[in-house]
Amino acid sequence: LIVFKTIPFRSLESSMELQRFNKEFSLPGEITFVVEDNKIQMLGQPAIGWLNSHDLRIRQLAADGRLGITGLSASTDSVDVLIKAEFDKSELSQISSTITVGTNNQDVVQLYGRMPARSLNRLKALFLNNYWVDIAVFPN
Repeated sequence: LIVFKTIPFRSLESSMELQRFNKEFSLPGEITFVVEDNKIQMLGQPAIGWLNSHDLRIRQLAADGRLGITGLSASTDSVDVLIKAEFDKSELSQISSTITVGTNNQDVVQLYGRMPARSLNRLKALFLNNYWVDIAVFPN
């Protein structure tokens, strides 16, 4: 009598991981996966809304070492659209945005400049605990 006992197996081989990631994430056109040194990198500048909706999972995979995200950031256009919907033009007259390297060696959209203190508090609240946006704005 031969008895087979099987256990679930999940390959961490990059080609298999790439298939799973493509299935798990419905990627917008601004994102691509590339394999470098047997590690999958997620690259691009998608809309901040897409990143926010996938934030937890992306950062989990990055923390596990299964996914590189240093070349991933929100698009400055999408962040600009978001803040223009929340603030008056006069509040944003001295605000600019750029892609820069943040504290975790991660590309982020940095908002910089000056704005009224009350507006600045609202801006900080809008991006509270947001991994993809760094605020370097000071009160007038």
